[in-house]
Amino acid sequence: MEQTRIFEADTVREAISKAEKSFAVPSDLLEIEVMDTGEKKLFGFRTIPAKIKATYHEENGHDVNWEDVVLDMMEHYELPETQESVPDRSEPKKDLIGKAWVKDGSLYYETGSDLKPVIIPGNIGKVYRNNAEMTSRFKINDGDQISFVAENKMTETYWSLKVKEEKQQIELFVRPGEIAIPYLKDCPPAYELKLEYEYRHQRQNQLNPEDVLEQLKKMEVFDEIIRYDEINHACRTMEEGTFIPAEGKLPVDGKHGELQFNVEIEKKHLLYREKADGTLDFRESSYIPSVQDGDILGKVVPPEKGEDGLSVFGQLLKAKDGLPVKIKTGHGLEYDEESNTIISRAYGRPVVKRAGLSAHISILPTYTHNGDLTVKDGNISFIGAVEVTGDVYEGMKVSAEGGIYIHRNVMSAVLQARNDIVVMKNAINSTVNAGKDNDLYQKATSKLSVFNKEMKSMVGALKQLFQTGHIQGVYDEKKGLRPVIRVLADKKFKNYRPATESVIAFIDQEEAALDQPWHDLRDRLKTYISISLRPEKVEMEHVEAIWKQAMTLQEISETPSESAASITLSYTLNSTLFSSGTIDITGKGAVQSHLKAGKSVTVKGRLIGGRVYGEEKVVIEKAGSETGVKTIIETSEDGKIYIDEAFPDVYLRVGKSSKLLTEKRMQLLVQLDENGQIVISSIL
Repeated sequence: MEQTRIFEADTVREAISKAEKSFAVPSDLLEIEVMDTGEKKLFGFRTIPAKIKATYHEENGHDVNWEDVVLDMMEHYELPETQESVPDRSEPKKDLIGKAWVKDGSLYYETGSDLKPVIIPGNIGKVYRNNAEMTSRFKINDGDQISFVAENKMTETYWSLKVKEEKQQIELFVRPGEIAIPYLKDCPPAYELKLEYEYRHQRQNQLNPEDVLEQLKKMEVFDEIIRYDEINHACRTMEEGTFIPAEGKLPVDGKHGELQFNVEIEKKHLLYREKADGTLDFRESSYIPSVQDGDILGKVVPPEKGEDGLSVFGQLLKAKDGLPVKIKTGHGLEYDEESNTIISRAYGRPVVKRAGLSAHISILPTYTHNGDLTVKDGNISFIGAVEVTGDVYEGMKVSAEGGIYIHRNVMSAVLQARNDIVVMKNAINSTVNAGKDNDLYQKATSKLSVFNKEMKSMVGALKQLFQTGHIQGVYDEKKGLRPVIRVLADKKFKNYRPATESVIAFIDQEEAALDQPWHDLRDRLKTYISISLRPEKVEMEHVEAIWKQAMTLQEISETPSESAASITLSYTLNSTLFSSGTIDITGKGAVQSHLKAGKSVTVKGRLIGGRVYGEEKVVIEKAGSETGVKTIIETSEDGKIYIDEAFPDVYLRVGKSSKLLTEKRMQLLVQLDENGQIVISSIL
């Protein structure tokens, strides 16, 4: 015996569930026929549901408790929605006769013997009267069944995958789609009712993990770095966003070696203090580091190896290993290579001069000249620090590998030091230079950079000749590659010869100032690379080794210096001051002087006339004068100028942008805006 019943619900799945409950058996014991999938959405008075026909065959051996079946049917039985409109009694019926209205998405109407509501179909969906489509205005009669059908609007989910090489990531961008469900817009009672529709928007995400994984496979993304949880998250999101379904690992370059000191290295200077007898006490106003024989200054920390990375395609990303610190010990020092420690073998002041990863360390003695320095005393040139307890007079020159400390004035003289210079009083008609060594290394590195560019092209051309086999026809068994290099330099790389000779000539000229790695490079260039008639045989391994040596030296030298010299004095007139670090005028100011600093210039008091340049910043208390003396203040495009009080005829320049003040201004901050134009604002 078999039983057949028809079930309706919003979806086929829900209809099958009703069938299971009605027959009290699981769906696999039922014969299911889908009569209507219910895909079309209807609204208004009724909907078109999903409809199935379920048949149960008793011979399947499943006993049926008919009492339970009947009770279950009644429990889940749903009355069909009425096909007729139900009037809203919220208003008096007599006011609604002959009118139709829409409330909460449903159509209501009241008819009279003579008055019939008129319906005007909208431009969305279809209107049916008694199952007949109505395409133009029509009247509603008693007993008419009105229904509506409108299609949903659907926007597909947009997604894309992109490789971000700088992060070694795959980016998955997802913009979920949406479904727009139409419904009748509420309208007040009217004799003629035009149906209007609105949409209810609902987000939906059609992206599925299989699509993403398939695309990642086509892109040849490495399987082991795929993040499945992130993919699932992207497929569930209802908000626009970016996800990372696969991520490699960036290489981490090793840390460079460094110097770690156990003693104070940097000098700390204060203004000299005057004792009760009127003399100046140098030792109490400045702290000058010093060491004894046998003191351990510090140690050299070796570089660390880099940590290789992994690309999103499974390729090894090689990291750079850290570079070692190149130590050159000078007078009074010993370097123990076994323990990597630096040991003092003399009494004096430790001085460290750095250029990138190169460091020259020495113990400098201090030479003290008591009283004034005049012609009868002669110029002073000393490998350590120089101290003059009086004035430095006209025509005299003081040169020091360390610092220079002048207790009184410098008048028409020259001071030149690789470290700090302190003048307690004034500099008049003088030249004061501190830290000139840094400029020298910058020039050397600039020339080396040009050579390395030409050398890269030369190495590439030689490798190509080897790879193609053409090298056999030009290779000289006695001279090796030397004739080939000469031909390439003459015919193809015409800047190679002058770039090479320029590096050699510069190192020869500045041999005393440059350290040993530069000497070694010069010697190898002369032996193997210079286009001169030499007997040495040149092989490819020589060329590549020299290029590697030159590139390493350039990288070390381009690393920013960790120390810079400074100049400190009270007042300057008609003088030229240069410092690789800072210039500090601590007293009455600067008049008609040229000041240039690699970092900053600070002038307490008045700055009148002349020119001032600070790479990072310039700080002035008073700039110019009431009489309008032209005063030039400059900084780099990234620098800033601070002035408490500025007078007319002060010329301000930041990078390439400039402005001339025509009136007195207070509390100024001068810098460039995002468009590279000079901007003058007030200091808060």
